[in-house]
Amino acid sequence: MRQESLPKARDDIQSSSLPRGLVLLTDSLRGVATPVTETAFAVWRLANGKRSTAQICQQLATTYDCSNIELASDVERTLRQLGSAGLVEWEGVTR
Repeated sequence: MRQESLPKARDDIQSSSLPRGLVLLTDSLRGVATPVTETAFAVWRLANGKRSTAQICQQLATTYDCSNIELASDVERTLRQLGSAGLVEWEGVTR
């Protein structure tokens, strides 16, 4: 995944809280529900099609009081997983 990519959470995904700090992301079109951590949910919410992965890292670094560098691989991995689950798409990037 390139830092210039613009990940976008799908607008048609529903979210609901679960016990133990999990969030359920539901794709009603495909009939699939995916539980994610609160941190993965934060990444998903920040993916608005206007922020790059680097900008998402910057935002989370402020929230979690750590460096962008510490977050970069985790955010990229989370975005790949969300993309594989069909919960995130990439805008402005030819794959």
